[in-house]
Amino acid sequence: MDVNAYALFQARAESPPSATRRFFELFGGGPLPDWEGLDEATESISADAGQVIFDRGTEHPYVYVVLDGSVKLLAIDERANEHLVGLARAGELVASVGALAPQGLARYVDEDLLGGNWSAESAMGTTDIRAVAIRACRLERVDFRVVHAKMREHGGTWAVAVFNAALHYALVEEHRARQFLMLTAEDRYRHFLRRYPDLVGVLPQKDIGNYVGVTPVGISRIAARVRDEDRRRPIRTRAAQ
Repeated sequence: MDVNAYALFQARAESPPSATRRFFELFGGGPLPDWEGLDEATESISADAGQVIFDRGTEHPYVYVVLDGSVKLLAIDERANEHLVGLARAGELVASVGALAPQGLARYVDEDLLGGNWSAESAMGTTDIRAVAIRACRLERVDFRVVHAKMREHGGTWAVAVFNAALHYALVEEHRARQFLMLTAEDRYRHFLRRYPDLVGVLPQKDIGNYVGVTPVGISRIAARVRDEDRRRPIRTRAAQ
């Protein structure tokens, strides 16, 4: 979610509670009723560089809005290897979708996406990723159980806000999946450079390679080739422009 798309958001300029409120109301398309109860469920937190914001395999039904700084999302395989699967900067949401889903739904997805037995348990699931601060950052954390209760109580704009946020997440994931299907590794790396120029030199190159689906050796070769091509690319003169 590009922060430039949220000129109205203005996270830095707002007091902590209003930042989350503006975010949800942006997705809801207007004011949300009975917001006061959610103010009480929202808190401001800070994280130092390298600090774990939430870990994998825990009950953590919270959604974060990044006010400043940056966060990386890591999946861990059965060999305990970490894989960089997401990045978030100011104006973006951070959450583990698995922890926001009812346990029955989470188990249905885990067992068999098309044929599992789903029981609509009300308790939330557990996190399936780890969130770590890349830089020192400030965030707002809102208890999604309270948001869930607002949806049941009021429906309307609350349901629209959460649905649109989920739809946005699905579109981002779909776009990322298309990149892996349709772009070369070098194209994915170039896209990363355009999308996250502020993280180049901050994230280790092996993490960038992991994010674009390339081995450490492969990303070193691609990065060197891209740098060489950029150096050899002729600079357009003002007259030529």
